[in-house]
Amino acid sequence: MLITRGIKAYWISKQAPSILDLNKTIPNQRKSHESEQALGLPIQKELQEKIVEEISFNQLKWINPCFAIPKKEQGKWRNITDCSLLNQYFLSTHFIMEDIQSLRLLLQPKDWMIKIDLESAFHHIQVDTEFRPFLGFTFNYKFYQSQAMCFGVKHAPLIFHKTLRPVIKFIREVLQTNEDETDVRQMEKDRSQPTDSESQILGEFHRVLELPEAPILARRDPYEETEQDQLQSCAIEGME
Repeated sequence: MLITRGIKAYWISKQAPSILDLNKTIPNQRKSHESEQALGLPIQKELQEKIVEEISFNQLKWINPCFAIPKKEQGKWRNITDCSLLNQYFLSTHFIMEDIQSLRLLLQPKDWMIKIDLESAFHHIQVDTEFRPFLGFTFNYKFYQSQAMCFGVKHAPLIFHKTLRPVIKFIREVLQTNEDETDVRQMEKDRSQPTDSESQILGEFHRVLELPEAPILARRDPYEETEQDQLQSCAIEGME
């Protein structure tokens, strides 16, 4: 449902959407010339990728400030949609999320890591059509609304966590299965190739179990057997 319908708004009250709509204004933003230029290119890219869409002022129910800040990489900028006022009308949701401390407990030597680019991942989660008019912003006297989830919304971390949780669970199960199979194969390999000490112990054990060969007795004829029996009887009588 989340993937097909998109992220919804969880309002603090039923009146919250109406209050925002009645107080809708165009934010008075002061941007530097460099920031103004940096903001234009990403918006055009987001329009092409259908992350945002251009609409009229009357279609919006709330307009959030939008600006660009420089990234650590030289010459790159990040678009910021300031949803701080909008977030005041959302319910606060608390959840347990794995952090760097959890990662330290899971890491083992020679483990591999995957870094997820959140900028691209967030945009794969759509916004519910009833929620989009509240994710509006303006640039160069034009108005836009977000079709995909943006960073500034209070619910974004929870929604992203719920979306990735089944995927992470599946990946961990696959990795655990592969690890178990590797351990089994290694155990079989170790058993098929005993060490020198194990070979010595097994050799001594086999020598202990060796039984002497049974002697082959020659069969005597009946006359010799009778004579031998008589001699044994005489010897016994003499002892008595």
